[in-house]
Amino acid sequence: MSGLKLSSSRLFAMANLPSTFPPKDRIVCLDECHCEIPAFDIQHTYTGYNNTSPDVVSERIKNATIVITTRVPLSGAVLEQCSPELRLIAVMAAGYDIIDLEACRKRGIRVCNIPSASAEAVAEHA
Repeated sequence: MSGLKLSSSRLFAMANLPSTFPPKDRIVCLDECHCEIPAFDIQHTYTGYNNTSPDVVSERIKNATIVITTRVPLSGAVLEQCSPELRLIAVMAAGYDIIDLEACRKRGIRVCNIPSASAEAVAEHA
């Protein structure tokens, strides 16, 4: 995934969200060791964790408006404990099976992924 580059404006466009959403985002990345995190061109605070174990996920994202994950699962039980201001989960991978999509639908949380995240690695091994 070393070739993965994504700007925050591209991330918001993929999720169909305005770049001004909300006035000051609280972005939390649960496993920034897996890919390069983009520079964000929005007002925000950023908290990044190299890795996150399942027992601390809820605590780390409880006040987030945006969560970035690559491999850390987000279950319905975890999402229930989050702030009602959580509006976007960005999965920095091709798949999003680690996210409880039904729980996200119920809460109005958008989920986006990076469909081409593994394209370079797959091409190298083809």
